[in-house]
Amino acid sequence: MGSSSNCLVHKMMSIVNNIKPGKVLDIGFGTGKYGYLIRESCDLREGRNTKDQFTVLIDGIEIDTRWATPIHDFVYDNLYNADVRYIKMIDYDLVIMSDILEHLDKKEGFEVVNKILKRCKYLLIQSPFGPLAALSYR
Repeated sequence: MGSSSNCLVHKMMSIVNNIKPGKVLDIGFGTGKYGYLIRESCDLREGRNTKDQFTVLIDGIEIDTRWATPIHDFVYDNLYNADVRYIKMIDYDLVIMSDILEHLDKKEGFEVVNKILKRCKYLLIQSPFGPLAALSYR
């Protein structure tokens, strides 16, 4: 199961808390770490403890969902088994791509990032090859 480094969790969540997103897409959700932390930060800390009380939409895309658990079902509103290169995007406040770009060649990576930037306010990219990148489009 894919799991990104924990060294940037604090920075990522600091940015999420500043953005206060209403709609989030977690691409390559893996263990669900960022989905859970966003759910905790945006809903659970506000006393919204059940799915029917959640106000933040959190969707997840993963190319290999064999490892999805009941935790994923609780945290995410929608889970999609898909390849990021071929998804049809809807608008999101925040898109997180954690440890994804290194699986694409350079041209595909640029195409995916450009497609996503057209449909989100903020894109957070984490890669084992470099630091956190926070990109704003709108």
